[in-house]
Amino acid sequence: MQFWLYPESGFHLDLPTPILAAGEAETILRDKPAFFLAKNDDPESHESQYNPVQRKYGYGEEELAAEDAAYILFDVWKLPPDVSLDVKAGRP
Repeated sequence: MQFWLYPESGFHLDLPTPILAAGEAETILRDKPAFFLAKNDDPESHESQYNPVQRKYGYGEEELAAEDAAYILFDVWKLPPDVSLDVKAGRP
């Protein structure tokens, strides 16, 4: 799970296809309609037709983004609440 920051427009949550098990993308899209499948723009790619599941946020929507991240971690992936997570900050 990655958050990408864009100084002018906000940020988005990115769930790359390789980290989602079968059916997880459909569950997220069903339960959280603001998420969408980002189309793969590379016609030469041998990956699936779609790349990551994403959601865009404006600045000021940090709490909503945290709620969505918690939904994915605890409701979709079923991680225990006391799990230790490795969080890294980076730039795109």
